[in-house]
Amino acid sequence: MQEAVGNIETKSLTDASVTAYQSTADPFDAQDLRPLMDKAEAYVEKWEAVTYQDDGYDLKIKFEVANLGFGDFKGRVSGRLRLRAASETLETFEFDKKFSESQWSYAKDGFRVTMGDWEISGEPGAVKITGTASGETGNLSFDYELRGEAWRPGNGTAFFGRELAFFFTNNILITQAEVHATLVRDGKILNSDGGVGFVDHYATNLGAHVMADRMVYLRDHEGDVFLEWRRNDTTATYDHTPFEYFVVGYQGTVIFDSTDLTLNQGDFYTDPGNHGYSVPKKLHIEAKKGADSAQLGITVTHVNPKDPLANLPALEKAVAESVAQPTSFDLKVDWRLDLEVLGEAATVEGSGSFTITVLR
Repeated sequence: MQEAVGNIETKSLTDASVTAYQSTADPFDAQDLRPLMDKAEAYVEKWEAVTYQDDGYDLKIKFEVANLGFGDFKGRVSGRLRLRAASETLETFEFDKKFSESQWSYAKDGFRVTMGDWEISGEPGAVKITGTASGETGNLSFDYELRGEAWRPGNGTAFFGRELAFFFTNNILITQAEVHATLVRDGKILNSDGGVGFVDHYATNLGAHVMADRMVYLRDHEGDVFLEWRRNDTTATYDHTPFEYFVVGYQGTVIFDSTDLTLNQGDFYTDPGNHGYSVPKKLHIEAKKGADSAQLGITVTHVNPKDPLANLPALEKAVAESVAQPTSFDLKVDWRLDLEVLGEAATVEGSGSFTITVLR
């Protein structure tokens, strides 16, 4: 983090400044993935992996370190692994384990985080995850590996304020790659190699309610093409300045990326429950980088508003609602991507989903 800060000119900054993805940092390597272990109460850091295939399995797993609540640097590993056949789920293994600071560890050289039976290790472009999950029919051991391209927007970090003490950083460890996996149940190896996956990493020491009024995250793929759009509309503290990026890849290689985006939106849906927030059903994003450009048109086909605090204990929910009143909107969408790179034009269409979280 200090390397990125050292490259930013601070003379013109104010307490409301947002300095996002603007400087050039040292090469993206394993040390950028190690836990930052920031002392701020709002510090949280996550490493998340997702794989998907219709025949075999799919996996969502998240390693997390956080200071929120009682105790600092608490560890947690949670997720779901589903055995599948012809798009149907045969069996689900869910896991959610929590650890005090003394019960988990990380390597001081390279990158490796160990929480109980689960471990994530490697470097940008090469990630390995191992673990054991319990299901209705017993335990299942999992050995998962991805090798591909890593990417991040600029130096991967947005800094807030004059002193650059608060940050939000995100790295894509694997943009999209073939999965190499071995699943073992009752000593028997299941034939489950294959599929596609990606791995993300992010960290912040600024509470979401302080940083943003609205957060948007879209990640989708259509065949060999993947796209990702992440946008944060900041609070009045930071003059409502948005920061965002858009990236497109083909066969696991990034072919276009930009932080110079223009967003137009309309045809709003208003939630009749929760807090009555509105979200757009039509969105158009125009992104530029040099002579290259991308346009993404999104049409929302279904809206599912949810209260992200609904399952919290009453006391924790009351504390959370004292600083923000969030609603999370899960949106089913159709999208069209028009891309022009190096003088060549291409169009891709797909259907998927993304999330808008409104905090106030």
